[in-house]
Amino acid sequence: MYQLTTPLIVIHTDIDLTGMDDVELTIKDTFGTTLCFHKSNLTISADTVEITLTQQQTQQLKTGIIKMQLRYINGGSIPEPSNVMETMLKSILSQGVLQ
Repeated sequence: MYQLTTPLIVIHTDIDLTGMDDVELTIKDTFGTTLCFHKSNLTISADTVEITLTQQQTQQLKTGIIKMQLRYINGGSIPEPSNVMETMLKSILSQGVLQ
């Protein structure tokens, strides 16, 4: 994944999250910058959760290791987390948003 691009993030799940009350995707860099997205911002199917980040969102994150985690809740129960997933965010030469 690169800063100032619009990456499509696809997370494959082993349970169907479409009927959950809420699903949250948290993305965090090593400096603590955090992006959170809820069910209304995510595309959820029977076995995937997807989101396309904006240039501005990837610009907020610092390069290096990026961690991601899903959490979901259904029927007022205790929120269930996924494993923490890691990827790399790389920089590009230009630092401006393309219009």
